Amino acid sequence: MKLMLAENIRKFRKERNLTQEQLSEVLGVTVGAVYKWEAGLSIPELNLIVAMSDFFDTSVDALLGYAMKDNRTAATAKRLHVYKDTLDPEGISEAETAMKKYPHDFDIVHESASLYISLGASRQNQSLIDRGRELLIESIPLLSSEQDSAINSTVLYGELADSYSFQGRWKECVDIWKKHNAGGIFNADIGYELVCHEDPKNDAPGYLSYGLILTLNPLIKSMIGLAMVQIFKGELTEGAVLIQNCIDFLNIFKKNNTPNYLDRIISSSMVSLAFVHHLKKEKEKTEKILFEAYTLARKFDAAPDYDTGNLRFIQINEICKAYDSFGETAVDAVEGTVMHWYDPAFHKLWKTLRKKWESDLKKNGQ
Repeated sequence: MKLMLAENIRKFRKERNLTQEQLSEVLGVTVGAVYKWEAGLSIPELNLIVAMSDFFDTSVDALLGYAMKDNRTAATAKRLHVYKDTLDPEGISEAETAMKKYPHDFDIVHESASLYISLGASRQNQSLIDRGRELLIESIPLLSSEQDSAINSTVLYGELADSYSFQGRWKECVDIWKKHNAGGIFNADIGYELVCHEDPKNDAPGYLSYGLILTLNPLIKSMIGLAMVQIFKGELTEGAVLIQNCIDFLNIFKKNNTPNYLDRIISSSMVSLAFVHHLKKEKEKTEKILFEAYTLARKFDAAPDYDTGNLRFIQINEICKAYDSFGETAVDAVEGTVMHWYDPAFHKLWKTLRKKWESDLKKNGQ
């Protein structure tokens, strides 16, 4: 805690146009005493601090420069969080004090643990990480009192595993991930550590493959969703960049251009890309991309393959199928995406083009 007593004595004295000698006469002390107070070389006795507060018509708190902090648990936990984010070691003393006051408060103990581990990892200080891990373990039984739905035991065990990872103790780290791998949430982490430290031909490919499969859906939704946000804001070029990169990313996992489940997602994503060009009044480009989306969807519908195990790079020894609610067929999914964009002109263009393409296919006996 830093007080501003020296600075404030000088400030209040000068505001009243007093010399150090004049203030010393008022208080009945030597000029040297006032000089030492203002230079921060000594501190006046309590009765003199009270006398100065009275003389300067201010409170003792104001003279000391002390502002009382909000020491309620929520405010304290928030400060500890800031200390962690800024990697400020000053937070350690507050953390220890807070845990003495609130030893059974989850937020206090958890934020203190996170502070220690973050500081320890950034400074490669093993003892700080050890202390943080002790606190994490203490926080687990306190979790039942936590109201934040973003925190559960899986999150805490993930943080516990990370604390071992920061110390290079990968076996303890992997053991925790495996034991608490709800919904395969730690598959990628487990696979990565195994491939770095063990024979990569053993379990690592399976963990990494399932990790990739589980990651694809939220990644695609995030990219396309953010693209939609950009489009709604009128940032059409930015939206197009996100969609195109999503399509390019998904194409990495296709095998020899053989139809697979990703074609359903890619063809629907292409519709959104076509919509951007529609908004930009680029009719020829819009029609070209819609045709490519329609063709890709029809190709998938002719030989549908929902087994994600058939994707490139995926190494699993069992059937692992993926499904969606976009439509019974890939072409249905494409049309559903068209209708998702509430634009009557775009809808009309699609229906006209689809009717023409289907007529052409019939003429060609397809």
